[in-house]
Amino acid sequence: MKILGIDTSTDRIGICIKERDEIIMEIIKKIEFRSVEELFPILHDLKKKGIEYEEVEGVGITTGPGNFTSLRVGITFVKILSYRYKIPIASMVTLDVLGYQMKEYERGIALIKAYGGKLYTSQYSYGKRIGEYSVKSPDEILMGEKTAIAGNGIHLIKEKKKSIIVSDHILPHKVCELAEELIKEEKTTDPLLLKPFYLQKIKAEEKLYQ
Repeated sequence: MKILGIDTSTDRIGICIKERDEIIMEIIKKIEFRSVEELFPILHDLKKKGIEYEEVEGVGITTGPGNFTSLRVGITFVKILSYRYKIPIASMVTLDVLGYQMKEYERGIALIKAYGGKLYTSQYSYGKRIGEYSVKSPDEILMGEKTAIAGNGIHLIKEKKKSIIVSDHILPHKVCELAEELIKEEKTTDPLLLKPFYLQKIKAEEKLYQ
């Protein structure tokens, strides 16, 4: 199955095309806050590499929490792609993808920068979520020995010397892997119901979805 994975939830844009166990193309690009114009040139590179959207059998997209504007752009593109080519969508909470990246560890904490110096977070065990999604200050994150951490919020954690730093960003090929699992299990998302997932309300979101 040829899967397109897209992540636009944080300060990096991630795109991957994966078929079976082969990563055909993977790009991770750091961007300025809200500078989502970078997404479309990257997607255009798919065409230049001879990859047609008609060939894509599934698309995975992270829905947040994360940057409001970036998430909307990525999700809007996926909706258009799904409608145009009848491609199934596997949507996933960004924290859960980070948790999936820590599936080798008994205890993992996903951390994404939120507004006001806080963190979006949840806990995982071997890639499965075992805690609620929440918004916490860095001081409220309880670290421990052999705790795996992942996400761009790890740099805000002072007491992390004893922890295992897995990655400070989403790995797009993991979005593809998780998307393929969800699609095979028929856990897909209706494009009409696809929207950003937020834990911390901001004025722009309230106005858009009121």
